[in-house]
Amino acid sequence: MFSSKQQLIGIDIGSSSVKLVELKPKRKGYTVKSAVEVPLTPDVIVEGTIMDYGEVTEAVTAAFKQGKFSTKDVATALKGNSVIAKRLTVPISDPDELSETFMWEAEQYIQMDIEDVSIDYEVVHINDEEGETDLVLAVARKDLIVDFKSVLEAAKLKPLVVDLEVFALMNCFIANYEVDEEASMIVNIGHSNTLLIFVRDGNYEFSREILKGGRNLTEMISQGLTVPYEEAEQLKHDNEAVQGRPELKEIVESFNNQIALEIKNTIEMYESNSQTKPSRCFLCGGVSSLDGLRERVEEVIEADASFFDPFARMDISGSVDRGMLEENLYSFNVAAGLALRSVKDK
Repeated sequence: MFSSKQQLIGIDIGSSSVKLVELKPKRKGYTVKSAVEVPLTPDVIVEGTIMDYGEVTEAVTAAFKQGKFSTKDVATALKGNSVIAKRLTVPISDPDELSETFMWEAEQYIQMDIEDVSIDYEVVHINDEEGETDLVLAVARKDLIVDFKSVLEAAKLKPLVVDLEVFALMNCFIANYEVDEEASMIVNIGHSNTLLIFVRDGNYEFSREILKGGRNLTEMISQGLTVPYEEAEQLKHDNEAVQGRPELKEIVESFNNQIALEIKNTIEMYESNSQTKPSRCFLCGGVSSLDGLRERVEEVIEADASFFDPFARMDISGSVDRGMLEENLYSFNVAAGLALRSVKDK
């Protein structure tokens, strides 16, 4: 039954590390067959753009060998300000007409040269009475796609799917949590930025990227405590140190407050357009487990905030390093969402 749908290895090439996940389908759900993370040095990837092809290729190669993956067919995701995801309503209800005229429609929403980007879309709903189609537009710079595919091919892998980070996170969320008519909010707090996504009834609604992430906190600690960047990076993840050093705790609390206020502002932005508020907030990303962050978010948005477990409804194989996975659990959401893709997906 499952052999006809060959899964892909999900590869998330992020600003601070490379994450790989392989899932094995079973009768109900999935088993995490392998999960690996290999760190990258700072500024190897900046705002989603690869700056050092050699190091990234080496990291991907090392991670792939470490995980003993069963196939070289992979899916990866693009992120940063060179990609666009947007929910649109276009004045066309005929599918054939839409496919013929979509490029012209899409050009109105893209602030980039149409010749420099790759465009795709997915229909959400066709309203024949109104003569309209609701759809989700996906745009990425062609050179960015070429760069990521080149790195994977240099690592002797076969990139069959190139997705957007937004949709990989959505796939992971839908596979692990109940979706309904009430909106849910996913907040992915990464090394360089924070991505906020609204999902309702299993469909993409809205997203926003904030250029603030774990690197900003590391710099705040380094400057505030006058310590090297590497030491500051370790301190921000040491909750005992945060609790035991008042000056460090104050810096972390300041960062937590900044993130919480950005989340609140984004909710207000979404509410003004949709006339509804998200009923749930889910936090993920390498910085999401900062001391006191979840509690501060709950306090500011006046709603429950939970951690987004990428494997909440999945079994974990005995071959997976559980210690590593537990320590870095909320960093694997994008890779897990990509690993849910199959060879038949476009």
